[in-house]
Amino acid sequence: MRDDEKNFLVALQDYRQSLRRAIRASQNVLCSLIEHSTAIEGSRLTRLEVQEVIRQKTRFNYPERDKNMVRDYTSGLFYVMFLYRNRLPLTIQRIERLNHLVMRHNGEVTYDDEDNIVDTRKGNIRKASVYWGDHKFIDHSKIHETLEPLLRITNEQ
Repeated sequence: MRDDEKNFLVALQDYRQSLRRAIRASQNVLCSLIEHSTAIEGSRLTRLEVQEVIRQKTRFNYPERDKNMVRDYTSGLFYVMFLYRNRLPLTIQRIERLNHLVMRHNGEVTYDDEDNIVDTRKGNIRKASVYWGDHKFIDHSKIHETLEPLLRITNEQ
């Protein structure tokens, strides 16, 4: 084998190792993002457990609620990446689709401010007021009229 062929094979091997390291690093970042985002919602899974759930290789009996939360969040994250990669504009319908994906298994049937039944698994925009302590966020009846200009600005950038 000539020297230039040997050098090429060594360079190719180095490239493969660098690529493997980059893939592992991006997987770790993704799993860390999912771990911390679902922890805010109450999941108790660690990053390594999140990796197992995503790879569908769970060795232990993790709580079904936590596994579903990781799976649903992952689906939502990939949907957002799909929208971005394909340069698709954000719309209320796409936000509702995203909401459906992340609430698919752990959503619940609740009641809105007028005692109407609301199934949060369907992804519809909330029709009830949201509070944080004594603070009330935007009134649910104004969500669409507030989102439309925000979506226009976001989609122009």
